[in-house]
Amino acid sequence: MRRALRRQAWFVGVAVISLVVVACGGGSGGSAPPASDGQGRDDAALVQDLRLGPIDTPPVRDLKVGATVGRLAPNFRLEKPDGETVVLSDLRGKPIFLNFWATWCGPCRFEMPEIQAMHERLGDELVVLAVDQDESSGDVVNFFEELGLTFDAVIDDGNKVSAKYRLFGLPSTYIIDAEGVVQAVKVGPFANQDDLSKSLEKVGL
Repeated sequence: MRRALRRQAWFVGVAVISLVVVACGGGSGGSAPPASDGQGRDDAALVQDLRLGPIDTPPVRDLKVGATVGRLAPNFRLEKPDGETVVLSDLRGKPIFLNFWATWCGPCRFEMPEIQAMHERLGDELVVLAVDQDESSGDVVNFFEELGLTFDAVIDDGNKVSAKYRLFGLPSTYIIDAEGVVQAVKVGPFANQDDLSKSLEKVGL
């Protein structure tokens, strides 16, 4: 009889402890709230902020996102050869000349001096960003030094951003206005400054 009572008391004690653990959110079945950075963003948002490649595009009115004229340019986060990161949407406020290229691309090499001349002519009026196709930092730096290029370049590791833009060939250039909307698309090299100016007229330059 005493043994039966002790066994019953043991089961009751275990049941009470289990209820306390569940109520406190303990155990492997409990789900803790997402960690936050103190600014209301959870783990998923923080990962979004840190990853390289395509990321969410901040909205503008009711515009759709896409790499075609009249749509918001797909957002991305990529690194420069020195490791500094660039987020496309952070560049809003000025027109953007977004150029996809590679060191092995002959037509890309052909147009680069024209892009450099445009960059020197317009200065801070236009953001020039060259997106390299999954090459090493050393290759990009050597190419820029060889041609005397001073605008910014980022490296598309794995060509994830290029896939998002659905490139038809290299070079490919997207003329984006200050709101982040694509206003012109060109596949192939710019021949001269007049050729560049025709595209830049779309963003008032």
